[in-house]
Amino acid sequence: MIPTTSGPFVKPENAVLADPALAGLLNDYDLRLVFPGTEDLSLVDPSLQSEGLPHTIRPLVRSLSLGQVARTKPLLQTKLHEPDNMNWFVRFYTALALSGSQFRTVQARDARGRIVQNDWPIFLISDKDDVVLAQHVYFRDIPNKVLDLRARFPEVEAVLSAYQHIHPDLSTPELVLFFKQQTHVGSVDYEKICTDIFLPRVMVGSPPPRGDEVLAYTLLLQEGPPVYEPIWVTTKTGNLKHSNQVFFGSEYLPAENWESQNQYCCQIDFLSAAYLGGGREPDISAWKQFFLRVGVKEHAENPYVRDFAVSFVKEKLSTELDNFVSKEHQQHGYDLEAKMLSDGTIVCLEVKGQKKEAQVELIGNEPKASQEARLKGQGFWVCIVPGIPEYPQLWIVNDPLTCGEYKTLTLDVSRWKAFGRRLV
Repeated sequence: MIPTTSGPFVKPENAVLADPALAGLLNDYDLRLVFPGTEDLSLVDPSLQSEGLPHTIRPLVRSLSLGQVARTKPLLQTKLHEPDNMNWFVRFYTALALSGSQFRTVQARDARGRIVQNDWPIFLISDKDDVVLAQHVYFRDIPNKVLDLRARFPEVEAVLSAYQHIHPDLSTPELVLFFKQQTHVGSVDYEKICTDIFLPRVMVGSPPPRGDEVLAYTLLLQEGPPVYEPIWVTTKTGNLKHSNQVFFGSEYLPAENWESQNQYCCQIDFLSAAYLGGGREPDISAWKQFFLRVGVKEHAENPYVRDFAVSFVKEKLSTELDNFVSKEHQQHGYDLEAKMLSDGTIVCLEVKGQKKEAQVELIGNEPKASQEARLKGQGFWVCIVPGIPEYPQLWIVNDPLTCGEYKTLTLDVSRWKAFGRRLV
């Protein structure tokens, strides 16, 4: 038999040996809430330690830790409705704080028998007199930056009022330090407000906000947590588009400045400079990094290079040719067909756009098309446009068949320069 706090001796299987820090905080009735489905449990006399129990009965005695009590919601709810309730909770959480233990995780073994730490939050009392898991409770101190947002945006006030904070009686400096270091209690900080309120407004899965709203929300997000998903952005044309469909304008100092020759890439929308607000270069760099993370482009793929080159060729050859007709999707072996202004002769144009000077290959139907054009008395010009997008040139090889052997016709840089004529 084992002595209990209530006096009588009990059998070992009815005895509960509590953490000494729980002395004076629990009674025998509370044990039924910690160990549901049991009756006649009694707390062991606190002067009796586990080591003082005989080895034969020690495995039969239940143990009760601070963490077990802190994770038993029915018990805490019962205490919440007792007289002088907050005095009890102050004493209880002070005992947790003085224990030096952390109350975030519990040690367990995984399927392979390895020791792991599983997330296991405790319960706290909120300012709404609720028993709430610690990760759903926030500290009462709100930064001035968030208070400023609350004054400017009604939706911030609505969200803040929905948060549950630590009960005022539990907000002593000592307990706040304990909750901050050893539990899941969070802070209502600028990053959380941005994540909860402003980020969902500009994510591409949401309806597009108004232009002034998307600018305001993005200005706030730029100072908040990193964002890696596409968002709505405003462009120089005043349209709202997905960030991963937009290119940097010149103001952002992109590695490839497609706006410098934007008359040849009319299909591209450029990011508005309004985000910068006339900022200095360090601000430009910060904004550029933000927009790179959400997918704004500063390098273009081949379709953009090709379309630029075609537009460039049509403009620069407009003094020699007219009636340009696209053939690039019709398996003709060339991109454009036009007529000589001088005599109406048909000219087939194969356009090769390049960012840097490189060899040019005529592949697939292209070599055959050049042969057929010669047999028909038509021109077949290879139009090479290196230097895209900022410094485009135009080289015309009027008869590529004179440049080399083919089934696949390869023209290295020296060859297309030697046999070609430069227009720009």
